[in-house]
Amino acid sequence: MKTTIIAVLFSLLIGEFSAFATVYNSDGSAASVILNQTLASNGDTITLPAGTFTWSVPVVINKAIKLQGAGAGRIVARSRSSVAFGTGTKTFTITTSTLAADSIISSLTAGTTLRIWQLDKDKDSVYMLGTLSSLSGSTLTVNVATSTGTGTIGTWLIATEPSTVIVHNYASAASNPAENDQLVNLTENTNGSVEMSGIYFTHGGSANCQTTNFSYTSSGKPILLHDCWFYNKAALGDFHTYSTNRGVVYNCSFSWSYFAQSNSQAMHWQANSRTEVWSAPSTMGANDTTGASNLYVEDCDFHGGIGVSDFDANTKVVWRYCVMDNSGLASHGYDTGPYGNRHWEIYNNRFEFTNAGDCDGSQTLGIVNFALLRGGTGVITDNYFENITSCAWGDKPELQFGVWNLGRWCQSPGAYDADDSCVPHYPSPRQFGFGYVTGTGKDGHGLSTEGGIYVGDSEPAYVWNNTGFTPAIQITTDGTPCVTNQYGHVPDNPNDYIQAGRDYFVGTAKPGYQKYTYPHPLRSVTSPPPPQNLHTM
Repeated sequence: MKTTIIAVLFSLLIGEFSAFATVYNSDGSAASVILNQTLASNGDTITLPAGTFTWSVPVVINKAIKLQGAGAGRIVARSRSSVAFGTGTKTFTITTSTLAADSIISSLTAGTTLRIWQLDKDKDSVYMLGTLSSLSGSTLTVNVATSTGTGTIGTWLIATEPSTVIVHNYASAASNPAENDQLVNLTENTNGSVEMSGIYFTHGGSANCQTTNFSYTSSGKPILLHDCWFYNKAALGDFHTYSTNRGVVYNCSFSWSYFAQSNSQAMHWQANSRTEVWSAPSTMGANDTTGASNLYVEDCDFHGGIGVSDFDANTKVVWRYCVMDNSGLASHGYDTGPYGNRHWEIYNNRFEFTNAGDCDGSQTLGIVNFALLRGGTGVITDNYFENITSCAWGDKPELQFGVWNLGRWCQSPGAYDADDSCVPHYPSPRQFGFGYVTGTGKDGHGLSTEGGIYVGDSEPAYVWNNTGFTPAIQITTDGTPCVTNQYGHVPDNPNDYIQAGRDYFVGTAKPGYQKYTYPHPLRSVTSPPPPQNLHTM
């Protein structure tokens, strides 16, 4: 009964679809999808067939419809077994997790085609391709028919093959293509959720990899992105940007053919216009009463990217039940941007680091942290962490809490005093461990607003009940230190700004905190009813 009630509530939240939903079968081209979008009504579905399709023009989906491919494939396992490239029988001890990939790989049958390649290398040029022979516990045996590599490798990814492949070949004339080459723009609709699934995205040789954008609409319903695979083959920008603080991304794989250290976030949030989040209480956990106040990323896997996220201006993100395979999270504070992220929830994830035993960095990736959090507040709980230590790169902190505007304050477009090139003293506006509690917070100048935006009350972050390796925490700043300013201050040590027992707590649960319902209820109630009519365009 409880599940039924939740489903009914969410059907009301996203809007009711017509009982006569229509399926439009596109030919897979961008032109065909654009045409079908003009014909479709809310609740309809546009399908893409199996095949590879190059899109050189952007596609906008702004109706409450579903864009559905024939299948994206999925990275289903990781292995740290030392195995040589070659044909014939290959055996791997695999790592999946307790997450979505477990159910996928356990359902595979003998004869399923699998692609196997080295973490952070191009899976399309150096790989083994074969069929599943057997899977017993964590032992996977593959009959390899094709092998294009040489040598023995100890960091493997294993995936099923995609059916619908979209090659990003759109390049705008904008001066900043990293922010403008958006291949698919999903725009919120007030009548229901826009939904996209079943597509593998990669890119052409010179095109940016700005694949998907979530656009905000007043009173719009959360966008759903699921069962897709995003593969970046060069350092050409973000997979996604978001101008909204709601939506659900789930059951997706994200991978790189190189170690993505900068400008290659899987997800970059810039909810620049949503400044109201700083003058309202947190919507963390059960405080998100509708499930539409935060952006949720769940049951996804990320491979070989140090900054797979960028929690930026005014964002509220929930990152849960994901695999972070040699990958980390990043964020912005009120330093190189005008706002900084509002709050983040990071729980029930696996943060894995593979020390391949080399000392030259040829197989061990140079991961510098699992999370860099430069502002706002949040929770980090019930995660599994591994120790980031290796001969190649040394011992690194698993968590970094930053107050970067000690050295980069002058880069903030919203800085309240052009002559004040330094933060005067604690607290810094909207710094780590600050949010909105009573609306009476003051910054180091004694001001409650900066550029018209509330500066924050003390709202500490909490780290507790994590397993595996106990994450080391480093307090950090960045940039060139400021000089003495008109107030007579120089930047303090960042440890004076972010302190345990004041700005964050370790080993103590956040009082009153309850996680939001998992899986997100929108995952089960958004599909339109069975189609009544079929059209092929």
